[in-house]
Amino acid sequence: SVATIYKASVDRDKYQVKDVLTDNTILLTSTQMSEFIDKTRNEVESWSHKYLKAVEIGIPKRYFSDNNNGLDITVIDLPGFGGKSDAEREKVDALSRHYAQFAYPIILVEKFQHISQLDGFIVPGLGDWREMPDRYRIVISSIAGTETMQKRVKKKATVHLEDFKEVILTEI
Repeated sequence: SVATIYKASVDRDKYQVKDVLTDNTILLTSTQMSEFIDKTRNEVESWSHKYLKAVEIGIPKRYFSDNNNGLDITVIDLPGFGGKSDAEREKVDALSRHYAQFAYPIILVEKFQHISQLDGFIVPGLGDWREMPDRYRIVISSIAGTETMQKRVKKKATVHLEDFKEVILTEI
């Protein structure tokens, strides 16, 4: 489990990466960036990447609008909660306690069939997400393909957004 911070690179065409071991910033081509991601993924999977520092990735400026009115956006991508082992859960909680305090808004992403897990969900370091509704956004994925949704919506001749909302609210 690793936190990743995404922002604009200082370079128009190259990715910018901050090495978590040395704090050195390096510029990489697309091919080198792919190799870096593969290497990082392998380190994470083998547990040799035990740092609580985030991997920082700058995306080439060419992917950003020149018309951003000086807005500087940073995305902090934290690993999902509920790791496979106690050690992984502890690390994910530590990453959340460290980085979530800086995030606004916080976007929680959950599959529709697991949405009930958000009931009583505590964000480590911040508490119950329902106590700060203005700070959170919920993104529900895999909604159209779920059996519950298909059964409920197929009964209607015409489907409207309100039909989806109704099913979602009954599942929470």
